[in-house]
Amino acid sequence: MNTANVLLTISTVLAAARAFDAKVETQVIFDRWRNRTEQEHPECSKTWPITDDERDKYFRQYTLTDTPTFKCYLHCIFKSFNLIGEDGGVNRDQFYKMFERMTYEMVDFCDGRVVEKVDNCEKTFELINCLLHYEKVYA
Repeated sequence: MNTANVLLTISTVLAAARAFDAKVETQVIFDRWRNRTEQEHPECSKTWPITDDERDKYFRQYTLTDTPTFKCYLHCIFKSFNLIGEDGGVNRDQFYKMFERMTYEMVDFCDGRVVEKVDNCEKTFELINCLLHYEKVYA
């Protein structure tokens, strides 16, 4: 086995271990995420007003509401945290740094599923939907 294969194997194992052995529970991650979005980027809720029910479904039940306002709210918060660029492209390094259980494999896979979408709100919605369901559907 050459050095490149060994390094690739090691990086894959480390990424998997980071995702599945994370000490932080999903709800803790979402609670932190909700607090940060509300404190650091309240403009998203003002510009794209979602209902309390939609907010709770996302941050407590990890369910996305399929409405234009909710999709643009998601895009606003992910763009505000530099997780999504101006062009709608994914900042994979930022995703990896911000979310303890995220892997490059997950981000790359889901980004590949939405890269052709033109509408940035729809693109972000589909990306997040893919990431939320990654382990249940795609892994």
